[in-house]
Formats: sequence, structure tokens, C-alpha cells
Amino acid sequence: NAPVGLTIESLTYTDTTHCTVNLAYTGMDFDSDVTNFSLTIAAAELASGLDLTSVNLTIDATVETAPSVTTTGVSTYTATTATLGGNVTASGGETVTARGVVYSSIDTSPTIGEANVTQDANGSGTGSFSETINGLDYGTTYYVSAYATNSVGTTYGSVEFFTTENITLEITPTPSLSEETLDTTSLYVILSGTTFVDSTLSSLNFTLNNAPAGLTIESISYTNSTE
Repeated sequence: NAPVGLTIESLTYTDTTHCTVNLAYTGMDFDSDVTNFSLTIAAAELASGLDLTSVNLTIDATVETAPSVTTTGVSTYTATTATLGGNVTASGGETVTARGVVYSSIDTSPTIGEANVTQDANGSGTGSFSETINGLDYGTTYYVSAYATNSVGTTYGSVEFFTTENITLEITPTPSLSEETLDTTSLYVILSGTTFVDSTLSSLNFTLNNAPAGLTIESISYTNSTE
């Protein structure tokens, strides 16, 4: 009543009433306990000249399941990027062949293959994983779930959500804007959710909207990547 793949690898003689039977197993899967496993020694090995069978033993089966996975809360993000990930905490008894995240700004419970859902694969196996996702829309709420797959199936972690930062442009005039001071006024610029490409700023790329006739940009001074 041995499960398929279980064989005797070797025998070690101890004394006239004791020996060790070393087993080998090919790993063929079985999902139910074997409750009537026993060992029989043929008469040729025994002084009694009779076959001898042991009492029954139980072999506990390992029932494979889909993996266990958790979704990492999203705390690192900008207007267009976010670091998403998870942790495969258990393989379920089978090799985890795929893992990653799915996310959506429309579907509040995203899964692989659904409309408006993006899948980002991130390797295989158990353990933590993460990756920076680019190209997100600013000022948008996203829903994300980690997933892990083995031969039994795919499991999803909890759904986490985050909202990307807005991209804004704040200007502060010094001194305050009035007709009398326009010729000496400076606009202090502060960016949020984005940065200047580099420190070389061209006035051709800055536009005064609804400015009175005669008001122009005299010069631009770079302070840092956002000011």
C-alpha cells in the first residue's frame, strides 16, 4: 500500500533482530493520507521461515494549495510614478512560477486579464518584491493588488489604493502686482509634482497669459529643480 514512487533504497543490518530500511521517493503527488502503509519481510530473510508484515502506519499527505501573497501598502509615489509590490509568504507546496501586481484607476478589485487593468510581472518564487511603475496619470486614484501563481492557481493579496500627486505651478509676485510696479516685479515660481529638465531655462518656453500690452519676460533665474 505504498504510494506510487516510494521504494526501498537500501538496507542496513544492525543485529539479528534489528535493521534500518532506507526509503527513496520520486515526489509523485498524492493528496490523501495513506492509512494502511506497512512493511513485509519475505520468509527467505527470517529464521522462522515465514513472511512477516508490520502493523499499519499512516503517511500524512501534503495537500497543495495556491500560494499565499500580501500586497505592500503604497507609500512611495509621485505625480506619474509609484513603487508597487508584495510578499509571497508561502508557495502552497508547489513552485511559484509567476508573481507581480495588477493595478487600475477604474477597476477597484483588479485581476489578471480584466479590461482597464495593467499587469506588471515581477519574477517568481517566494519572498518580497517591488518595482517602480512609470507613466501613471497625475492626480489619479489607483487600485493595486499583488498576485502569485503556482500549478494549483493564482492568489491575490488585498487591494491597496493611492492617489498620485497633482502637478501644479504656483507663482508669487514680488512686489505685489499693480500697474505702477510691473516694470520691477518678479514672479517666484514653485513646481509641484514635476521638475525642470535642467538648469538652462529659456524664456521661449514661458508664456504670460492675459498679460497687459507691453508686459514681457525680461529674464529667468534658475534656483533649483522645482523653483
